[in-house]
Amino acid sequence: MEKVIKVSDHAIVRYLERIMGFDIDLIRNEIATPGIKKQTDILGNGEFITGKCRVVVVNSTAVTVKNLDMV
Repeated sequence: MEKVIKVSDHAIVRYLERIMGFDIDLIRNEIATPGIKKQTDILGNGEFITGKCRVVVVNSTAVTVKNLDMV
């Protein structure tokens, strides 16, 4: 049986950063905008809209992002 190698999300992020040259801190700042931070200070958990996407926040952590047209 052929062995399958799993690839962790951490490994993918490091590949994007170190091999493909993505600026991970820039991406974090595009997700956690000052507007999102302000909304979560007031409302807590929820789904918040930035100019580019919807950010789902749980316990002060952005857990996923969605396209603006996703429900």
